[in-house]
Amino acid sequence: MFIKKFADINEDDLVQLISNGVPEGTSIEYKRDLPGESDSDKKEFLADVSSFANTSGGFIIYGLREDAGLPKEITPLVIEDTDAYVRKIDEMIRMSIQPRMEATHRFIDVTGGKVLLLKIERSTLRPHRVVFKGHDKFYMRGAAGKYPMDTTQLREAYLQGDSLSQKVKNFHTDRISALRAGETPLPMASKSMLCLHIIPASAFSTSQSLKVADHLDDQRLHPICSSGWSPRINLDGVLVTAGSRGDEGAFGYTQLYRSGIIEAVASGILGDDPRDDGNVYIPSLLYEDEIRKAFPRYMAFLQAAGVQPPFIVFLTLTDVKGKHLGVSSRSVSLRDRYPVDRDVLSLPECYVETYDMDVDSIFRPMFDVVWNCCGYARSRNYDDQGVWQSGR
Repeated sequence: MFIKKFADINEDDLVQLISNGVPEGTSIEYKRDLPGESDSDKKEFLADVSSFANTSGGFIIYGLREDAGLPKEITPLVIEDTDAYVRKIDEMIRMSIQPRMEATHRFIDVTGGKVLLLKIERSTLRPHRVVFKGHDKFYMRGAAGKYPMDTTQLREAYLQGDSLSQKVKNFHTDRISALRAGETPLPMASKSMLCLHIIPASAFSTSQSLKVADHLDDQRLHPICSSGWSPRINLDGVLVTAGSRGDEGAFGYTQLYRSGIIEAVASGILGDDPRDDGNVYIPSLLYEDEIRKAFPRYMAFLQAAGVQPPFIVFLTLTDVKGKHLGVSSRSVSLRDRYPVDRDVLSLPECYVETYDMDVDSIFRPMFDVVWNCCGYARSRNYDDQGVWQSGR
């Protein structure tokens, strides 16, 4: 509907909608006024938002009068506290649409006031239903606007959601199998690898394709635990590699796929050489800290590149069977040490709904599982309140 980035849409673009007579339909709806305070007004607002999420996504524009579905004039909104209003509609969406979803919003300055623009992405968790004061329905959109879903449409929506989830998991499984088979973009220094996959749901539900040449020199794509790196374009997108010792192989790489998927692999970070006691230790503080640093960088890149949430995040440790967890004696007892009992630790994935999710809420449960594998109750690199202990 809009060829500009969401943040760049302005009054001129709204005027063009009117001049070109762009009609309401599956991807856009015009509203002269903001949602009212009555229950019926709130129910209609929730139905509108969920119908876009359940269909193909789109925009709701408040402050634009329509007639017979055609935009006629800008009707500026006068709102004293825009932040408070946004919080109110966010709360309404969060509390009354299941499963939870969100809409992106911004106020556009126009002559005489403002226009509110809501952008709703096609949801990978669809179908969403409106649950509000006894009202419990699913909605979709057609050329004539929103309508309640029937049984057949509801069943198809559930099946499509299951199919997308399976595609994401299959991609991750295939990539880990390929990495363990040595099918890496370049030879690696060690078979034991720390693998981070950030997979936007849109990679399998839309035809989006990044212009890889635009991102070739983006510093945020540098590999995990690296001080020097080299980028180049390859068949899949952009490959950024970390240095190596002669012919021993690379220490890591970041592969940006054209679909927006990021695969970050660090080689050798999980320990390879035995200590004096004959055991190989995984440096828990090092790898946890490096993941906590790398993930926000990659997410900042994806946000700037226009890749929309949600994301499914996977963390995997390969070829770690028999290794022990490197643990500071200051934080836990070392009396009982249990080695990892399998080659691959594929940790529970995390569904990331928004760009502002806290990094520790995403990864601490994954780190805990690694510690569980070695006999500990949780990662001791966090204190009892769940705060990261960088000085340990």
